[in-house]
Amino acid sequence: MDTMKDATLPAARLLGGASGAGPGLGPRMARQRARRMALGLMDLLVVWQQRMESRACLQAMNDARLRDIGLTRLEVRCESDKPFWRR
Repeated sequence: MDTMKDATLPAARLLGGASGAGPGLGPRMARQRARRMALGLMDLLVVWQQRMESRACLQAMNDARLRDIGLTRLEVRCESDKPFWRR
């Protein structure tokens, strides 16, 4: 088996065409799929940014405000310690 062919197989499958991946997509369909993937990635990056900002905002709140929204300092610390990619 050709190693160069193996190296490109996952990317080719992602776009829907390659040996062993069934009939290939036309250029228009491949562009649409790539566009959807790019938009999905952008959405994910926005969600991650919002999580980081929300957690930073919680950390900046004083105890009185935290009581108003029903959170303790420990709960805020636990939430803030999470990585941005975790809910």
